Amino acid sequence: MLRRLQHQRPGSAIHDGCFSRGPNVGESPREGFAFGSYPKGKEAEQTDEWMAKNVTPILYREHRHHAHLHRTLREWAETYRDGVSGKERIVVQYATARPLASTKQDDYVGRMLWALSDQRALPAKRFAEFDPLPSLDWLEPLSEKRFHHEDLARFGVQPNFGKDDSLAFNLVLRPTPYARAPWMTLVHHSDTEASLWDEVMFQIARWLARHLDSRELILWVARHGGVLHTQFAMLLAAALQERKPSPPMRTLWRLALSGRLQSHASRLDFYDWIRTFELDGLTPTLGCNCASYSPHTCGCVNLS
Repeated sequence: MLRRLQHQRPGSAIHDGCFSRGPNVGESPREGFAFGSYPKGKEAEQTDEWMAKNVTPILYREHRHHAHLHRTLREWAETYRDGVSGKERIVVQYATARPLASTKQDDYVGRMLWALSDQRALPAKRFAEFDPLPSLDWLEPLSEKRFHHEDLARFGVQPNFGKDDSLAFNLVLRPTPYARAPWMTLVHHSDTEASLWDEVMFQIARWLARHLDSRELILWVARHGGVLHTQFAMLLAAALQERKPSPPMRTLWRLALSGRLQSHASRLDFYDWIRTFELDGLTPTLGCNCASYSPHTCGCVNLS
């Protein structure tokens, strides 16, 4: 609820049933917000009424003299009052929860993403080091495109003056602040130049490195391009030395670290490849099929 209020500016008012935006000279029209309650089954109707007044409603269910609104405001006031420690408290509260249980009425996934996006990265560090290990189920909401143009500033990115309604990104794939972005150039030394990580991304990678024995993680890597960021590869290599995943997973991560999970058109679907690998191990034929996942490899896989 309050996430939407963060974008409201002073000076907005409602007169005679319509919204007076009153932008200054040179400013784009401002978006106005208003709290509003709705009875059961009337949310859409109330939304339409507010939108007709050029106001974006922040709606809540009618219950005992606005009890839901009062409780939400108190909880968010406590969180904002406590600063970054309030966000760490959100991480502690929900790190062991299953994201799929989050609902529109109790969107703790949204609260967790808000906390993890703090650029001081202390909530993200708490998440990365939390014991017991947060479920890999959290990777799905971290990968959902929940952020838009109005969220750029919180990630240190200066937005363009005109709003880009098509922009959508997530916590693990997002625009880069200029201080961490590769420079525009005609010539460079590598095939691709990845941006430098911020501290939030580093902490998310530390959490993922604790899931080395997860088949879902290696599939997620392959599904998202298969080429590991240099810093991610270093973290995973170090984790392989510190932890002892099962022999099949250890072999798969060695393939990933060698750059052989980059999948375009291939002779064997990678999901089928993993299933076959788990049944038969790395046979010579399977090794040659894996080599086809990388355009830089034309021979069979050599694990020595």
